[in-house]
Amino acid sequence: MENHHRTISKELIEAKLWNYEVQCNSAVKNLVLRVRKKLGNDVISVIRGVGYRINLDKEFTKNKIGD
Repeated sequence: MENHHRTISKELIEAKLWNYEVQCNSAVKNLVLRVRKKLGNDVISVIRGVGYRINLDKEFTKNKIGD
C-alpha cells in the first residue's frame, strides 16, 4: 500500500486489474463498493472527475490489514 496517498483514475484501475477488457462499465464502481463493505466507507474516497484514493493511516493498517 505504498501509493495509498495517490489518486488513481478509473481507467488505470481497469488497465491494471482487467487489462482494459472490462465486462461492464460499472466494474470499478462495484469493486469499490465491495471494498467499502469489507473495510468501511472511509477507506476509499471518490475524487470527482479524477478517480479514487485509498485513505489509510498506520492505525487502520495495523487493525484491519495486519503488519
